Amino acid sequence: MCDATTLPICLHNGVFGAATATKPPQSAIKVGTTRLFLLEGKASACRIYGPFVATAPPGRDLQPALFAGRYREQVLVRALPPLRSVSLDALVAAGTVPRRVPSTLPPEMVERLLAALQAQGQAVRRP
Repeated sequence: MCDATTLPICLHNGVFGAATATKPPQSAIKVGTTRLFLLEGKASACRIYGPFVATAPPGRDLQPALFAGRYREQVLVRALPPLRSVSLDALVAAGTVPRRVPSTLPPEMVERLLAALQAQGQAVRRP
């Protein structure tokens, strides 16, 4: 999850980060194949961006200067064109995802999310 400050950092630098205490299951991320999504915002105005894939195995401090040392568990990513975003509220209303999106999505949820981004998503220009 990111906010208005970290979203441009993630999109511009092609890196997602997590605090060490909330370290994601890195073994689940396969370079070039695992579809990744970025959740941005607060409860009332969340958007999901994607899809992305990892360009290298996840690790610690891959780009240490980013995020002021706050998000040290990192994965380098690239967007799969076209990069799109969609409102979390719209996805919840359609039954695509639950309100609390899990950090690891089951394959059927990934497929529903990919379809929703294609059908409803707004094109995103990278900063």
